[in-house]
Amino acid sequence: KLKPFGFERFVYHNRNKLNEELEGGAEYVSFDELLATSDIISINVPLNKHTKHMFNADVFAKVKKGAVLVNTARGGVIDETALIQALKDGTLRSAGLDVLENEPNVNLEPVSLPNVLALPHMGTHSVETIQAMEEFVVENVENVIKTGKVISLVPEQKELF
Repeated sequence: KLKPFGFERFVYHNRNKLNEELEGGAEYVSFDELLATSDIISINVPLNKHTKHMFNADVFAKVKKGAVLVNTARGGVIDETALIQALKDGTLRSAGLDVLENEPNVNLEPVSLPNVLALPHMGTHSVETIQAMEEFVVENVENVIKTGKVISLVPEQKELF
């Protein structure tokens, strides 16, 4: 989806390498390579015990200087103290934040920085998306009633079901 904006290379890191069709032309790389080579880093992970403060001072030390960080995942994935330092010292050029660590009692320091663009977590707030989500919930409930299985089980939550 970003090809029209002139990006030359798309890389990603995931628990597992995706099949070629799902990769969509992106290249699978190690987490360290992603950090060291990316101009823009988009965080798209769930928040769990493995991802809490995944982006911390040690990780920011590996980031390509001047990178842009975008978090539309969960606020707790980023250690906000380390983020603030990385933004102030120029490690990160800027950050786009759709989520913050301790919502709704947020630390206002990151959002008051001139190189931070913050929005309320509203990426899915369109009539079409809300309708699709409602329909999917109904489909999921019907499937549980009929088969006892959840359609969209998050891998980290499998042990709960």
